[in-house]
Amino acid sequence: MIIAGLGIGPLPVHVAQRDVQDGLLWQTPPYEDLPPVDVHLVWNPRSVMNRAETILLDMIRDAIEANPIEERTYLPDLRPG
Repeated sequence: MIIAGLGIGPLPVHVAQRDVQDGLLWQTPPYEDLPPVDVHLVWNPRSVMNRAETILLDMIRDAIEANPIEERTYLPDLRPG
């Protein structure tokens, strides 16, 4: 929705990086000392999903599990533990 021009919003740097490089998004201030942005994967476990939805959800969950939290966290002092 941000790329479609419907407004502004916080995005993790690694999520927006490609779109910034491609000129589809641009960063607004602050440029340094960025605040942390949490991204959550939410779905209704009671919903009936079709095969494509199930595969997509599994792929996203696998990608999250394949990247340790340290690689998904920007500020070392905010890492759990």
